[in-house]
Amino acid sequence: MTDSKYFTTNKKGEIFELKAELNNEKKEKRKEAVKKVIAAMTVGKDVSSLFPDVVNCMQTDNLELKKLVYLYLMNSFVKDCEDPNPLIRALAVRTMGCIRVDKITEYLCEPLRKCLKDEDPYVRKTAAVCVAVKNNIDVFYFSCLIPLNVLFVEDGKMERQVFLATWKDIPNENELQFQIKECHLNADTVSSKLQNNNVYTIAKRNVEGQDMLYQSLKLTNGIWILAELRIQPGNPNYTLSLKCRAPEVSQYIYQVYDSILKN
Repeated sequence: MTDSKYFTTNKKGEIFELKAELNNEKKEKRKEAVKKVIAAMTVGKDVSSLFPDVVNCMQTDNLELKKLVYLYLMNSFVKDCEDPNPLIRALAVRTMGCIRVDKITEYLCEPLRKCLKDEDPYVRKTAAVCVAVKNNIDVFYFSCLIPLNVLFVEDGKMERQVFLATWKDIPNENELQFQIKECHLNADTVSSKLQNNNVYTIAKRNVEGQDMLYQSLKLTNGIWILAELRIQPGNPNYTLSLKCRAPEVSQYIYQVYDSILKN
């Protein structure tokens, strides 16, 4: 028999039966009960009263049952991410981000996208921290799903002397160069667009007809990135040099620069 059987029950007293099954001594009974609860949630039935009983099923050495409980929890949290109360939305996305099970990480992506654009600043901040935490576990796990600039913090502007000292202190082999092509903006517009995304211009000078922008930004995990952006008036191709102590980050930072300046 297929899993469709879990969606067809309409018994009276179903909640009481499920509660009893969820607390059954037999693992198979509990596993079947969790499947029924998930199916009921999927078709819109209110099974919120069973929350503690389902969570209690997590106390098992049965891997399949554990995964089912995690799936139930994720479905509950996804629903809470749509709650009218911003504190509930923030709590839901934060709790989801703490569940370190690879198989269910995909369920986190869409709620994260929404919460990163939430009207409430606390929800947005919580979602950004969640991305940072996941990225610390698996470096830039969400890089292709979540815009990295949500991790750029507001206090990412260095003092000039600190910028110069830091640039010299970071090994030269950590410096990577990239080309931003087909960008038709002047230096002031570039600086303004980047600052709106917490990339700060520390200094600007003109060298042999080229505008040189020296910039800094900081990620939520404390990593600083220093940049030198060369803009030749009339040339739509810019040269971006990036320096940081974690050079594997530079490719992603370049992609953010490219995206910001072309949108």
